[in-house]
Amino acid sequence: MILSLVFMVLAALFAANLLFARPVRFSLFLIASCVLSFGAETDGLGSLANLSAIWLLCLLALSLIAAGILARTRVPWSPAEVCYALFLGWCAVESLRAAEISYAVRALLRLSFPFLSMYLARRSINSEAIASQLLGYQFAMTFGSGLICCGMMVLPALFAWVVGLVWYGAVFFDHASIIAMLALAVWSVRRDFKSLLLAIFLAAICLRAVNRTTMMALAVGASVFCLLEFRKLAVLLLPALYATLLAVLLLIPAFREKMFYSSDKADDSALLASGDLDTKQINNNGRFAMWDIVLSRFFKPNPFMGSGLGSTQAWFYSGAAKEAGCGNLKVEHSEYVRLLSDTGLIGATLFIVSIGAAGLDGARALRRSRQPMGHAYAVAAVCAGPVFLVCMGFDNALLYVIPVAQLPFALSAIALRLSAATGATLPVAPRDVADNMRWMPLQPLRPHSL
Repeated sequence: MILSLVFMVLAALFAANLLFARPVRFSLFLIASCVLSFGAETDGLGSLANLSAIWLLCLLALSLIAAGILARTRVPWSPAEVCYALFLGWCAVESLRAAEISYAVRALLRLSFPFLSMYLARRSINSEAIASQLLGYQFAMTFGSGLICCGMMVLPALFAWVVGLVWYGAVFFDHASIIAMLALAVWSVRRDFKSLLLAIFLAAICLRAVNRTTMMALAVGASVFCLLEFRKLAVLLLPALYATLLAVLLLIPAFREKMFYSSDKADDSALLASGDLDTKQINNNGRFAMWDIVLSRFFKPNPFMGSGLGSTQAWFYSGAAKEAGCGNLKVEHSEYVRLLSDTGLIGATLFIVSIGAAGLDGARALRRSRQPMGHAYAVAAVCAGPVFLVCMGFDNALLYVIPVAQLPFALSAIALRLSAATGATLPVAPRDVADNMRWMPLQPLRPHSL
């Protein structure tokens, strides 16, 4: 814990220095550093907060200051920003209905992080040179975290001391699935073999970890990528892709044992009767049993509005979930279940519409892009939405995976800004003008139309 705390303080000081020296650099740091956690499982302030939560609060505070500084950049709000603002407004209303206001405030703060990241990205990353720098930071951070994850799989005793500095497990795998789409997009534009190797490396980590959700997310994202970049050839590529995924899920024993239904597991009624759901059972039949419990208690009584923001988390952490038959589980393992339970159909619909608006922003940017980085980020933005929606089905993507939740929105904001800057220079914060005067030679973009 001490090591993680020291590194967290140093990272916070570094981020603060970037913020007040060059706000654009802070935006790059904010997006690229989403793999950092500084001890996700280590309590930093008792049971109310851990180091990863404290780190998120630091980023939120600095992001609010950065938003005030970059507000001078007159950029109109995108459809995704408008939709997400409406979602946050509804969450604020739902927080007033919450039984535990402390959990509601925590949830509202977490949910504001993707919006701030999108807002800052759209107002700071406005040139190919800056986007290229961000790309390098994202790839370097992801590759380094991937090496640590590989080390934990091979030599856990040796890497245990450092794994607390970065997200490990579901958070990293969800992050890897989105960054893999960006790597594929860069490979398609630049024919950069290193980017293709990075995408393969990230997919291999998820395969080695037997992460079923991420493999499905990668397949969905790769399908969208093939349709965008290969057009007619995708008709031949997609059947092979789906056949490979099906073979992985059904023929590899480790994946087959983690499928939703398994003959050697107890059925839902037995799990409920025993009241002993655990993390192993949650990968099989127990997942549906737990979802049914949560939805019956929090969603079905008021389907349109739910039970109030943070209600399910307060219920899990109070110990009432264990009495209801959910064992020692602390999360729903599905963001759809949590959104429906906390914010009802209205809140869940607003968030999905926000994801869709971000994807449409990416598609619009793809149609207008004339530069390599603009094209790459636009393709990644279109692919990131479906990938994240898959991850939401089986992970709490707006709870402990919130650092990754910024990516679909940030990617679309970057793509939209770069496409708008093609052939013209939009206004930027005065102290960041020097950043926009740099030029990095790039290969010419192949003709493309959506």
